[in-house]
Amino acid sequence: MNSFITDSIINDLLYENGSLKAVSLEGEDTYIKHEILNSLAAEADKKGYSLEQFYNNCGCDTLSGVFIKRKSLFVFDGRQTNLSDCSLSHGALITDTQKAFTKNLSTLYIKPMLLSRQKSLDEASKLKKACSKLSESIRVSVQPYLNKAKVLNYIMRFVSRYSLRESTIKGKNFRRQLSSAGAWGVHSFYESVLMCSNNTVRLCDSTKALQPVLISGLSQLLNECGLNTVTFYCSVDGTPEHLVIPELKTAFFSDNAYHEYPVESNCALRLNRFLKSEIPSELKCRIFRQAELYSELIDRIILLNLEADTLSEKISDYYFENTDPKALRQIKNEITALL
Repeated sequence: MNSFITDSIINDLLYENGSLKAVSLEGEDTYIKHEILNSLAAEADKKGYSLEQFYNNCGCDTLSGVFIKRKSLFVFDGRQTNLSDCSLSHGALITDTQKAFTKNLSTLYIKPMLLSRQKSLDEASKLKKACSKLSESIRVSVQPYLNKAKVLNYIMRFVSRYSLRESTIKGKNFRRQLSSAGAWGVHSFYESVLMCSNNTVRLCDSTKALQPVLISGLSQLLNECGLNTVTFYCSVDGTPEHLVIPELKTAFFSDNAYHEYPVESNCALRLNRFLKSEIPSELKCRIFRQAELYSELIDRIILLNLEADTLSEKISDYYFENTDPKALRQIKNEITALL
């Protein structure tokens, strides 16, 4: 399965597996780490191991992490968010990718680009926090009109449809991130989830008031019944937005103005179905204005990520020119040897 790298993924993998061998790839160049991770993924695939691939939030074609469950091995780009700090507390192995380069690197040439890239990423992070506050404001304003009894009724009917009962062996909820506002817009790895789902439900609600209640409630009850679930969280405001139930081959996907679900679904659940009463027109107008501002901030985040991604390409081009093929091959061999 493909998804995006997150701040919490190491803790999530520890929760899911009980033990984890983490390897942090340190260094400034994202592409060299992508190359190393690609080699690891190819070798794992050759050996018949199932794996998860985690991509850079900025560029959806750049690998930032590979997890091989059979080996409880997670190798990742240590420069992504605060993963490095988290991994060090769990005794992660450190691999310095700077060893792959010759000594001809010019600090004076590369440093300004590194600083500019970080500035863009930091600004995007600040705007995400602003988006999160806006999103929360919209959700809170709609919640008084949300009929939670109707949501609970839907959840209970869904569970009874499959004749599920509370189990002594509880299921687990796995946390992942399916979508990201990156360099080229909002990208979602729907294809890797749809491969194991034959029943899809669209959650149509741009206020995001319904999704957290429905997804969290459904996931908790299914876990009580012994089924595993995968909850996918929004990369911008951190709310639950998609849910996959592998054993039932069923997936719930949020479909809103920020990422439209592009594939035909079996059915759709709309916010209006779960309201106590009509949302007042003045509140609708306020939500509309907030949603417009949210969209403007998302556009700005995408632009900043594009700036960061463009700089990453320039940085990678420079590092590529100064790569020692023998040293790079040695690092790849060290990492694949962990299999």
